[in-house]
Amino acid sequence: MTSEMKKIRLLYLLPLAMFAFALNSCINDDLADCPPTTNVTLLFRYSYDSPKDIFAQHVGNVDVNVFDMQGGFVTSLRCNEPQLAVLQGVRLKLKPGTYRVVCWGNVFDHSQITRGNLFSEFLMLHTDRSTSLSDSDDPLFYAPRINDVGNPDADIFTITVPAEGAVEKTIDFTSAHNTVEVFVTGFSDGIKTCPQIEMTNLVSAYDFSMQPSTDSLMTYRQTTGRTETRATTYAVTTFYTALFQQDNNIDIHITRPSTGALLYTINLKQYLADNSITLHSTDCDYIPILVEFNDLGVVAKVTPWDKISVTPEN
Repeated sequence: MTSEMKKIRLLYLLPLAMFAFALNSCINDDLADCPPTTNVTLLFRYSYDSPKDIFAQHVGNVDVNVFDMQGGFVTSLRCNEPQLAVLQGVRLKLKPGTYRVVCWGNVFDHSQITRGNLFSEFLMLHTDRSTSLSDSDDPLFYAPRINDVGNPDADIFTITVPAEGAVEKTIDFTSAHNTVEVFVTGFSDGIKTCPQIEMTNLVSAYDFSMQPSTDSLMTYRQTTGRTETRATTYAVTTFYTALFQQDNNIDIHITRPSTGALLYTINLKQYLADNSITLHSTDCDYIPILVEFNDLGVVAKVTPWDKISVTPEN
C-alpha cells in the first residue's frame, strides 16, 4: 500500500472512529455527550375544585395537538394509559419557536378527531354523528382550562422552545362533558322494571377552542340497568354528554320498551330551574334525576344521592 493510499484510508477511518467514540459515550450513559432527543416536557394537571391534582382518576388517554402561531398544524401524538402511568405528561422535540397546544382527554370509542392543515379545520366529533343516535358520549376533557366559555381565546396555551436547552410547562385540563344520571323507581312493564330513556338535542361536535357545534344534534338512548340500595331497587342509566348551558333545548324521554310508548318527558331546562340547579359554564356538572312512578302519576325530583349507598346488582 502506498503512502498516499494510507493517508486516504486514515482520513476515511477518522470520522468513523469519532462517531464510534460518541456512540460509545452514549451507550455508557455519559448523556452529556449525546444530542438531546427531546426539548419539550408538557405535564398534565386537572384539579377542578379540589386542591389536589386528580388527573389520574379521571383521564385515561390524551391526544396532544401542536400548532404554530399562524394556526398551521405542526404535529400530534397520543399518550395512552401505560405511558401516563410513567409520566403524567409527554416529551417531544420541536424546532425553536412559539407554539399553541390543544389536548383532548378520554378520546375513546365515541369520539374522533378530524384533522386538517389549519387549527380552524380541526374538530372533535361524536363517532355516530352521521346517524344522530348513540348510547352516550365519552367523558371528554380539554386543555387548556377555559375560564370563560364565551371568550376561549383568552385562555390559549402557548409554549416557547429556545434555540438551546429545553423547556417544561404544565397544562391544566377542564371538563368537556356533563354527567346525567337518571334513576327510575315504581316502573313496571310486565316482569320488567327497566324502562328505556332518551336524551334529545345533544351537541355532537366541538371545535378546537371547545366551542360546541349545533349544526347536527344527537339523541342518546339507553335501556336502564338495575341497581339497588338496602331499601329500594332502581332502574338507572348514566349519560355522558357534551357541555350544555342553563338555557338548553334538551328533553329526557322515558318510554316503555315493549311498545315504545312515551310515558314521561322531562324538559331539562325547566328541571334545572325547578330544582335551583346552577350549572358551571366550563366544568363538569353531575345532574341526578329521580323519576318516581306511583298511584298518583309520575314525578321527577332531585335526591341527595351522596347520602345513599347505591350498589350495582349482581
